[in-house]
Amino acid sequence: LEPEILVVDEVLAVGDVEFQKKCLGKMNSVSQEGRTVLFVSHNMIAVKNLCQRAIWLDRGQVKEDGNASQVISSYLHSYSSQINQQVWDDIETAPGNEQVRLQRLCAKADTGALSEQITMATPILIEVALWNFVDNANLHVTLHVITEDNITAFTTSADDHDLPVGLYHYACHIPGHFLNSGLYKINVLVVRELTRVIFELEEAISFDVRDMRQQEYGYHEREDGVIAPQLDWEMKRLNQDSLNSWNDTALRSKLS
Repeated sequence: LEPEILVVDEVLAVGDVEFQKKCLGKMNSVSQEGRTVLFVSHNMIAVKNLCQRAIWLDRGQVKEDGNASQVISSYLHSYSSQINQQVWDDIETAPGNEQVRLQRLCAKADTGALSEQITMATPILIEVALWNFVDNANLHVTLHVITEDNITAFTTSADDHDLPVGLYHYACHIPGHFLNSGLYKINVLVVRELTRVIFELEEAISFDVRDMRQQEYGYHEREDGVIAPQLDWEMKRLNQDSLNSWNDTALRSKLS
């Protein structure tokens, strides 16, 4: 069969890995030939990887139609609750165990209120407060920052210290112009003696990074990647002497 429009409905929900691989390969080959592939799936990673355009249907109605990454982000946002702070004042019922218990988790703009909108340009503050019940325990806190596609954007850890019994506060500063837009979830791990995880709370808090470039500069699609760092670039005009010198240096490097 050589259809002009190929409809592929939830192939990733059935069959073994080999069958799914063949289906995805056929989809890719058909699309490369300039024909239309209609891919119906709840697998957001596959949709993002295979499609440039996505249509979100809700009860038979078109809810959004556009760039695949943007539509997927909207879809996931609609089913994800954002909880950017959790506080446990009762030490007996707080999450943890006989060694440590959490007292507070928070994600917010580094210099603003909890309610302040976080954009791609906003420095972000992640706070962790915990009770340590073991005297001189060598502890540190690790954060896993997870995207809405359940991809680990990055992992970061505080320095380890020998801690007397008490309540401790950790603060992690994420610079602005680092994360891409989207919803992020945080897994919190408390680690003893560098290698032993003594407590972990998955998806403990979340925060939303907004892309304001559309309002500021007009239409702007979401960049690919889990991070979108603003890096230092340099540009200068080369005259002929500089160009000759640069080419000679590159040639010598290649020959050496």
